[in-house]
Amino acid sequence: MPERTEVAAARLLSLVAWIGDHPGSLVNDIAEHFGRTRKQVQRDIEVLGSVRDSLPGASLEIDWDLYAREERVAMHSTLGADVPPRLTEEEAALIIVGLQALTPILGPDLHDHVMHTALAVTRGAQTFEESLVYSPSGSDQARIDDILSALSAQVAVRFTYPHDDHDRERAIDPWNIKRFETGWTVTGWDHDAAAERTFRIDRMRDIRVSDQPVTHPAAADGSPSAMVRMTCTSEARWILDAVPLSVVSDSGSEFSVDVPVWDEEWVTHFLIDIAPHVVQVVPSEWKERAARVARRARNVWAMGK
Repeated sequence: MPERTEVAAARLLSLVAWIGDHPGSLVNDIAEHFGRTRKQVQRDIEVLGSVRDSLPGASLEIDWDLYAREERVAMHSTLGADVPPRLTEEEAALIIVGLQALTPILGPDLHDHVMHTALAVTRGAQTFEESLVYSPSGSDQARIDDILSALSAQVAVRFTYPHDDHDRERAIDPWNIKRFETGWTVTGWDHDAAAERTFRIDRMRDIRVSDQPVTHPAAADGSPSAMVRMTCTSEARWILDAVPLSVVSDSGSEFSVDVPVWDEEWVTHFLIDIAPHVVQVVPSEWKERAARVARRARNVWAMGK
């Protein structure tokens, strides 16, 4: 049975907050904490990396290199996804009334928790001071201006960005910049990762607007950049519950689905995940791409033994 949307959203937000408090956690530790299987956690992480506007902060900037190398999960920034929601006075009042109604049926050990929750709800409904609303510093504004210049000229941007314990040279085809309460981000095509990536502008250093025209422009209508048709055996039917996909055909023993390419890296890892049950992939280059990534991962794992 497909998971209810509100349940999945609550779990993903809880996962973001927990990873924010426990950076570098192993996939197995996350699975144990949330009572899920290893594969379920891996799918959740891939969803967090691919979902954009459905989660607060638009992108969570997962450290994919650390994840691929050590199966540890860290986020350079939760970008507000772990921040408590801001409530209207009416919403806060309804929650407090509900808490008051629950208090008589709760044990004495929970009464203090109710009081603390009510206080937190009250604080969450207060108006934010203007001083807490993020505005760019002078250096951030200069970076934003450089990126806007590149967007206007449709050229790539080069910069250095923190990676593990050192700075790493990056190059992107910029698609858009967005402002959140915690700062500004730029999203675009990362030439090194060969996939869409989002970067915090305040962490970018030595920004250079190149004269190299973009090679991967943003989709103008917000539609996926491509579709991949995968034909699978019935053993992979669980993916229909885990991922919203369009079923093209279903014979009982085999079925075909169209997978939208919102994030090429996610599609590649999704294909690796279900590889034992895949009969056909169209276009076929996606199967070859997944095989290359799987071989690289196997070689890295073998060297570390």
